Amino acid sequence: SKGGQPLVTQGGILSLVTFVPPLPEQRKIADILTTWDEALTQLDALIEAQERRKKALMQQVLTGKKRMPGFREKWKRVSLGEVLEPITRTVTKPEGAFLAAGIRSHGKGVFLKPEFKPADISLDELFELKAGDLVVNITFAWEGAAAIVPPDADGALVSHRFPTFGFREGQAATSFFRHYIRTKRFVFDCGLASPGGAGRNRVLSKSAFLDIELLLPP
Repeated sequence: SKGGQPLVTQGGILSLVTFVPPLPEQRKIADILTTWDEALTQLDALIEAQERRKKALMQQVLTGKKRMPGFREKWKRVSLGEVLEPITRTVTKPEGAFLAAGIRSHGKGVFLKPEFKPADISLDELFELKAGDLVVNITFAWEGAAAIVPPDADGALVSHRFPTFGFREGQAATSFFRHYIRTKRFVFDCGLASPGGAGRNRVLSKSAFLDIELLLPP
């Protein structure tokens, strides 16, 4: 080794023993695996193309530029405060390990931290999530850190930096908002509602968040 890092010598490589099939079988194996590589490359390209089409469709249907067949009623301009209500479920920090949660940026959902150790967080009070909540990370809301809580995160605990909202009955469909919070417009509006400098200095104003307006279909 050199400087604590192991080195592999040419002689060491050449002395390695391995099993090699006959040459015709080698070629056959290579042909099969190459065919799979090519198929996977084509599949990746297809998935990428479908993702672009989906994003274009989202832009049209989530803004009302493209309507669903059979629907003619006008969309209403509403504030988030008209369809969301703040929910606070305060719990005392557990003495033992618990299920904690975080929110990924860019609308990529909730991630779980099982067996989270109480000593790893200095707060005495935490807040409980329920499936179907809309939860936001106020530190990174400006880059789309918002999510609809999935069933496997039901009961997970978060800090005060993750305000939680419930949907007012009869006002909005949770499934619609699961896509809406991934739009560029929503992320842009969250940025406007997060004054300050870059990074952690940009903190979402909860009141400004609820003042965000959108066009909502019936």
